Amino acid sequence: MAFSAPLLSAFDPEISSEGGIDPFSLSGTYERLAERIFPFMTVRMSRPRFLTAMAVGAVVCQDFRDELASDGKTPAWLVFEWHVIEALFRVSDRFNASDGGWGIRVPGVGKVKAAVEGGHSVGADSYLKTPKIFGFTGIYRRLALGLDILDDDLRISEGGWELLSAWEAERNLRGFMRDSGDGGEFRRELRGAVALAMKKGCTCQTKNWSGWQHIAEHFRPDGARKKEATVISSRLRRIDLRQNPHDVLASQMRADLFEALEARGESVSTFGEEAQWFRSIRRKCAPAMAERLDAIDAFEGVCALIMNAFDLIRHLSTKAGTVITAKGFSSYKDGRNASQVVSEMPTALERLKRHYGTSESGSQTEQLLARYGEVRNAEDLFVAIIEHHESAQSRKAPDGKRSWFDRDERGVCIRALYRVTDAPVRYDYTHDYRSATASRFLRDLRRLPA
Repeated sequence: MAFSAPLLSAFDPEISSEGGIDPFSLSGTYERLAERIFPFMTVRMSRPRFLTAMAVGAVVCQDFRDELASDGKTPAWLVFEWHVIEALFRVSDRFNASDGGWGIRVPGVGKVKAAVEGGHSVGADSYLKTPKIFGFTGIYRRLALGLDILDDDLRISEGGWELLSAWEAERNLRGFMRDSGDGGEFRRELRGAVALAMKKGCTCQTKNWSGWQHIAEHFRPDGARKKEATVISSRLRRIDLRQNPHDVLASQMRADLFEALEARGESVSTFGEEAQWFRSIRRKCAPAMAERLDAIDAFEGVCALIMNAFDLIRHLSTKAGTVITAKGFSSYKDGRNASQVVSEMPTALERLKRHYGTSESGSQTEQLLARYGEVRNAEDLFVAIIEHHESAQSRKAPDGKRSWFDRDERGVCIRALYRVTDAPVRYDYTHDYRSATASRFLRDLRRLPA
């Protein structure tokens, strides 16, 4: 059986003086707002079957729980992860999965590809630099805990046993949990591979090892069958599982949004679609949900204006090829211009002021109100935007990040990395509140069309 090859992601960051994301350090407020409606989820998640792989790995690796590989740093669960990603890469018949293959958003597969094609084994030096964050176990760990599939120590929990019961029955692997029958044979095959890799410090099976085929077949991201998919879908909608003690309604919000998204019958993929969808369900949802969606909408209303102005400065400097001044910014009249942003800012700020107390993000919101509440004209806006950006960059860990602009006494000049050729369009939302993640989950679980 041949499977489609993964679409690779090179995201594996080095420590750098560049700060190429979140130019105003607004992610803290955004994350808190997102957590109030889709708790335990993140935008890096997309393939819910990694929860199944993690549950299987917890069983396979239980004999090595307190051990490290011979490299002195790699735990057994990560050795298991190496094997899963290597199998998903090896058992493939084409590199590009952009035509709908299952390989999209498989974390770490770019590193595995480089190692395998370079004739190297997969190990700590050839895998992700920070696998506890960017490997699939790191990415999905919060959700596995939130759905009670694993516990805090990555041991299998009640939901994990429920998930494995469905998985082993549908994959003709009965006996996996009891270590007997066909399932027990597969369990021993995995355990043996992990044990050998722990001893060697890297994966060491030959390219013709039958286990690659077995692993890829049983864990391919789009391979959830009916019972397994039902277990995952059901747990995403349960409100009696682990909760944020400071926000016991969040799980109910997640359940309601999954129901609403499935009832919608199509995915939400872009920021604009998410904004429209939230506003459409706002008209008929319960008061608690309405309050949370209103808080998001109010926050995004201000963020959108800030990003519009910021991108306009970037575009004007790119277009001019030199410094852009506050006066040059204010005199631009085409398209989405500074005067329009200034005219809309007071209403957006007033709406934000009404909602920030319930968004649990008062401190950052108060800073927005203070900084932009003093803006009276386009030149004021220019100064506020640049100062806000430079302040945000300077405060980023570990030692601050460079501004996207070089500055002199006249104004600012966009640096090459951050040029914007096209004139900016109007933003709706500037952050992803996880509806796209939920949509991808539902597609993989056969609840929404692919």
